[in-house]
Amino acid sequence: LEGGAFGTYRYVYNAALPDDVADDAWFRVGIGARRSFDDGSRAGVSTTLEFRVDGGEDAVVPAALTDNCNSCHQGIEGHGGRWTQTDACVTCHNPQTTDPDSGNTVDFRVMIHRIHMGANLPSVQAGEAYQIIGNRGSVHDFSNIHLPRSPSQGAACHGADEAAWPTPSYASCVACHDRTSFEAVTPAGFTRHTAGPRAEDTCSGCHPAAGTPTGLF
Repeated sequence: LEGGAFGTYRYVYNAALPDDVADDAWFRVGIGARRSFDDGSRAGVSTTLEFRVDGGEDAVVPAALTDNCNSCHQGIEGHGGRWTQTDACVTCHNPQTTDPDSGNTVDFRVMIHRIHMGANLPSVQAGEAYQIIGNRGSVHDFSNIHLPRSPSQGAACHGADEAAWPTPSYASCVACHDRTSFEAVTPAGFTRHTAGPRAEDTCSGCHPAAGTPTGLF
């Protein structure tokens, strides 16, 4: 990391981009900062920048809007207060991330759906706890969370005009229906998916790609 003039910085990665990266591939960089004050208070802020390899400017539309989160939570302050935007959250909380203590994924779209389902998760109703283990072993137990509206009201979090959230996907569905099995052999404690095993790209055969997918709750 190299400091420049007027509060600018330059960071050079050790590895170069692979030669086969598509010209229209999207990348995101994020930065967060937190400041502590003499009176004991603190303030944080984060921001992100998305860019394409070819310099294209197609818009990246977030699936969850920060303003919608803040309408209930009065401000996102992740990991000590420095992460304040959902775009920053999903940069790290991606499908590759897992809580090593509980074994639960911390992929944002799965984790946030499960947090808001809380007490209504089939796994919780079956007697399990839904927990994420945080910094220094702190236990965050979301088993008693009660969302003050139906989980099917996706517009409350995603925005009424959001194009991404109504699209059925396996990962998003099992985030809430965490004891529904899509396997050929249903494991103990799970309920077989009504239509049996299905590939990720066949959801729309039963669940429409527009509007709230049918038969959710």
